Amino acid sequence: MNLRLTCALAATLALLACSSSTDPTTPGVDVSIKPGAENLGAAAFAPSPFTISLASQTTVKWRNGDVGTSGGAYGTGATAGTTHQITSDTQGLFDSGSFAPGAVFEHTFTTPGTYHYHCAIHPTMTGIIVVNP
Repeated sequence: MNLRLTCALAATLALLACSSSTDPTTPGVDVSIKPGAENLGAAAFAPSPFTISLASQTTVKWRNGDVGTSGGAYGTGATAGTTHQITSDTQGLFDSGSFAPGAVFEHTFTTPGTYHYHCAIHPTMTGIIVVNP
């Protein structure tokens, strides 16, 4: 697959929203897990920090955009996508469970504050959600 087609495919996948399922009717995605995220640490989530306002938006959606690549001619060099698990640093606040490449996890925030989270599978992947009143 040529570079232009690969980039177009990646951009299309980044815009698709699939709740910890692949339901294409789930609108929008707020935070994306980048391809190759397990090696990106704090840069694995985009954007981070992510700021929301309880007055206008209370639900954050994370999309697992770590979908792998199709490879070159005849699929040579293809890479598999990576499963991730979004977990709050505040015990019990939210946990996506394992979710596959392309899936979306949603959590509704009801209290203003700064919430740190990580991938339970790849603990160096960290992110921040800031919730304003």
